[in-house]
Amino acid sequence: SAVGDFLGENEQFNLDVLRHFVCLQNFEGLMLVQAMRNFLSSFRLPGEAQKIDRIMERFAIRFCEQNPSIFDHSDTCYTLCFATIMLNTSLYNPSVKERMSFDDFLNITNSLNVSRDLIIQIYNSIREEPFKFPKDHQIDNHLNYNSSRLFRMAEKQGWLHKQGSNHWTWNQRWFVLSNKCLYYFEFPNSREPKGIIPLEGICVRMVGYKDVDSFSSSKKPHTFELYSPNSEIVKAHKTNSEGRLIEGGGQHTAYRMAAPGHEEMHSWISALQKKYK
Repeated sequence: SAVGDFLGENEQFNLDVLRHFVCLQNFEGLMLVQAMRNFLSSFRLPGEAQKIDRIMERFAIRFCEQNPSIFDHSDTCYTLCFATIMLNTSLYNPSVKERMSFDDFLNITNSLNVSRDLIIQIYNSIREEPFKFPKDHQIDNHLNYNSSRLFRMAEKQGWLHKQGSNHWTWNQRWFVLSNKCLYYFEFPNSREPKGIIPLEGICVRMVGYKDVDSFSSSKKPHTFELYSPNSEIVKAHKTNSEGRLIEGGGQHTAYRMAAPGHEEMHSWISALQKKYK
């Protein structure tokens, strides 16, 4: 439940993590209730209604982005999701004495611009099978699954040298471009990324060999950098040795990477440019 509590917090850092966490999910072509099952199996929902509200609102936005023809607005999807969670609680929480009937569910959703067939489908699906939330010992397995799926969905991946925050060192890292984020790992088989760079509002450009900081311990050819045209800071998320996100970590004016060759550098620049066009 700690993951759900963290994702549901109303602090900007938590909201950013929630947005990028949801962007890792693929709901394209799924029925709403199946998409909810997939999503809610990845962590335990928090108990606080406001936290659930924020999490499901972000889920609804993502679902509608990938399935634009189902709902006229993400608010409709969000409201129906919240009603579906209420239905699941009513049918399976032993402390609830009066179970929600189909007519009850229809009544609380009748103001929504959705078909009766969809309401029937959702009610029957939840009545036949409740949502399954992971137990604490299942979370690690799910994280492994998400990491492997991230690699399978990658637009590009490979070794790059990343300039250290002190500008004196370059560390070899395995980079993965996926879901509008750039992840870097210590090794290709590492379970957790060492850092995540969201690409929203970020641009990329080639850095000439002579432009690399003169105080770097070793200049690198084939260098490019990520930068923000509207801000002095490129916000990113870093993790500690246990794979936990470090709040406020990874804020630089630019992130510089060096490719092993000229063609590979241009391949990375081209792939990154596609993410913000």
